[in-house]
Amino acid sequence: MKTFLLSFVLVFGFAACDKPAQNVTPAASPAANAAKTASGNLSGQELQQFTALNPIDAHTHVFQTDAVFNAMLKRLNLHVVDVLVVDDQSKKDNDLTALSDAAWKFAKSSDGRGIVCTTFDPYKVNEPGFAQASNKWLNKEFAQGAIAVKIWKNIGMEIKDAKGNYILPDNPVFAPIYKDIADHHKTLIAHVADPSSSWAPMDPASPDYSYYKDNPVWYMHDKPNPASK
Repeated sequence: MKTFLLSFVLVFGFAACDKPAQNVTPAASPAANAAKTASGNLSGQELQQFTALNPIDAHTHVFQTDAVFNAMLKRLNLHVVDVLVVDDQSKKDNDLTALSDAAWKFAKSSDGRGIVCTTFDPYKVNEPGFAQASNKWLNKEFAQGAIAVKIWKNIGMEIKDAKGNYILPDNPVFAPIYKDIADHHKTLIAHVADPSSSWAPMDPASPDYSYYKDNPVWYMHDKPNPASK
């Protein structure tokens, strides 16, 4: 419930940043607008109670730097973990260097309220020296202050080895990377599965229907079961 609340607050903040200000005179200062955006519909007492929680949203994707958004984080006393994921379905998202640069730019602008969870590029798994190159990248991210590493469902549900077999998260090829993460006392965050509806016939009544309709690459019905490979 708390996670849902924090996510809602964060989404509300984004929405508020995107909407034009209403009932604000032209003379209103940027600081006043930022404060209005940050507090949202919370009463003074509710805002005080919320900030006293020292809230943390442990799963965000923030790749823009914005003064109003940072003002919201400060007013809500909210810290966020900015999670990087490489997704080859989007050319932009497949550029790990650009994602990292944007995340660190945000984190450095956030007065310590944005914390980076980095990742490595699993699509290079079949390249020579994959583990060594991944560790070199991660160690550079750790040196900047990254607190964790994320692996996503493309490991297990999309990426295959040279023989056409799905590569699962426990594949030995990842062992040196996991060891390096552990040696640096960092956390491994994993999203390595999808709901059972991913393998079931499409059902418009399912809450996941629109997602799989719009993202057919993750709709596994009639596809080989990765665990059977």
